[in-house]
Amino acid sequence: MFITRTEIIAKNNHFSGNGESLLFAIDYAGEKGCVLSPAEAMEKGIQYDFKNMKSGTGNLVTKPWKFNFSPVSFEAYKKAYEKIVFHLKRGDTYQLNLTFPTALDTDLTPEEIFALSSARFKLCIPGHFTVFSPEPFIRTPGSKIISCPMKDTIDAAIPGAAQHLSAASYWNHY
Repeated sequence: MFITRTEIIAKNNHFSGNGESLLFAIDYAGEKGCVLSPAEAMEKGIQYDFKNMKSGTGNLVTKPWKFNFSPVSFEAYKKAYEKIVFHLKRGDTYQLNLTFPTALDTDLTPEEIFALSSARFKLCIPGHFTVFSPEPFIRTPGSKIISCPMKDTIDAAIPGAAQHLSAASYWNHY
């Protein structure tokens, strides 16, 4: 199911050149990727829930479970942040998305994590990984492809935070 970067590009070009729908996913490390038609995704048991497109529903998790995570250290974050500030000030870029892999300690499968997630956009490639996000990374209104992968952020403890982000989101304009 997973293919090389060159094959990903070729399959993306094939599907989009023919005006066909596709499901594209790549892991955090950029090493494992797939490009599938909706029918191929269904055959492989891939589950997704993207607002108005859905495949599978996820199974209700009734067992007791653990889900602990270990975020990056403050020192590692500060070092990466300072590097970004340096490049912003130097004019090398005007926008960056600082992310880190996060170690999980869980007894849940990717499928169970998918079922438990309440994210608006989620995907599960059985036995490999699950992805969940509060927003999409691309939209395709009409014949356009729009990419706006920078996340809106706000302190979730602020009263009305979710409503504020929803009202202010760039994506609400499409």
